[in-house]
Amino acid sequence: MNSNLPAGPIFVVGQPRSGSTLLTRILNESPELFVINDFYVLQQIDAAALWGRLSSAQARQIADWIYERIHIRATQERGKTISQSIEMTDEQLSALADLVRSDWPDGVGWADVLDKVMSGAAKLSGHARWGYNTPQDYLHLDRLFAAFPTSKAVFLLREPVSLLKSYKNVSGPWHDARRYNPTTIGLAWRAAARSYLRLRESDPERVLFVNYGDLVSDTSAAVARLAAFVGAEIPTPDLAALGHNSSHEQGRRPLPVSENEVWLASLPIREELELLGFEVPAASFRLGGAASLAGIYARGLAFHLSGLATDADRRKRVLRLVQSSVSQNGAPIKRAS
Repeated sequence: MNSNLPAGPIFVVGQPRSGSTLLTRILNESPELFVINDFYVLQQIDAAALWGRLSSAQARQIADWIYERIHIRATQERGKTISQSIEMTDEQLSALADLVRSDWPDGVGWADVLDKVMSGAAKLSGHARWGYNTPQDYLHLDRLFAAFPTSKAVFLLREPVSLLKSYKNVSGPWHDARRYNPTTIGLAWRAAARSYLRLRESDPERVLFVNYGDLVSDTSAAVARLAAFVGAEIPTPDLAALGHNSSHEQGRRPLPVSENEVWLASLPIREELELLGFEVPAASFRLGGAASLAGIYARGLAFHLSGLATDADRRKRVLRLVQSSVSQNGAPIKRAS
C-alpha cells in the first residue's frame, strides 16, 4: 500500500454514521498530521457555486468558513477528545485569524484558499500535513485529486445492520427521525462504494478502503495499514481511552431495526458488499412488518419532498448522489486481485 507519491493532504470519506470521527481521531495520533473532523466546507463552496476564479471577497468568504470549522474544533472542548481531535492554543488561533484577514488577491481558486488556511493551521500547531473528514466528499474527489495531486483518500464504510441501527437511533439538533429511510441509506452506501471501486481501478495508490468492523476488532493491524498508506507514523491508540462517540440519546431504549429494513437497505448493494468483503445480510421481506415499514417511508417522503421543494442546494446534492449511485462513471467494477 506504500506509494511513491510525496506526502499531501488526507481526505476521510465514505458515509456518515460509519466511524469517521474515530478514524479522524486515530489519524491525529500522528505527530505529523492535522486532520479536521466534520469539515463540510466543500458543501458550502458547492452551494455558493464558488468553484471558479474568485474575487477577493469570495476568497475571504471561503477562508472565513475554513477558520470557523477549525475554531469550533479547537475550542468546543479543550484537549483532544473523540470528536475534538485537534489542539490549538488561543495564540495560534489568533495568528490563524490574522492570516484569514489578510488581503486575498482577485483570481485565486478555492483550492488555493483551502491549502493556504489549512497549511497555516497545521504549521501553527506544529504539524507538517493537513487533512479533513467529510464523508460525502467522495462526491468531490475528482476535483480534490486534480487540485492536490499528492493527496490521498481513506474510504470508510460499515456493515448495513449496524449502520441502520446508528441512523435510526441518532438524536440531537442536527438530526430528524423523519430522515431515516433504509433505501436511501443503501443507495448512499452504494454511491460511496462505487466511488472507491472506480478509483481503485484508476488511481489505486491514492485510495484506501477501511472496514469499520476491522478498525475496532483489530485496531493495530488497521492502523498499520493506515500508516503505510498515508506515509506517516501513527501510534496504535487504546480505543477505550479515547472515549465514546455517539449521537444517540442517553438513557433511551434503542429502537430495533426490522428484517424488512435490512432487506431494503441491502437490495441495491449486494454486489458491492461482496466486492468489499462484507457479509451480505440474510434478510428477506416479511409481510407482518409491512405496515410499520410503510409508516417509515410515508414520514420520510413527506419530510424530503418538503425540503426539496424549498432548498435548491438540497436538490443539487440529492441529484449528485443519485447520479453517483447509479453510475460507475464508465469504469467497470472489478474484484481486487
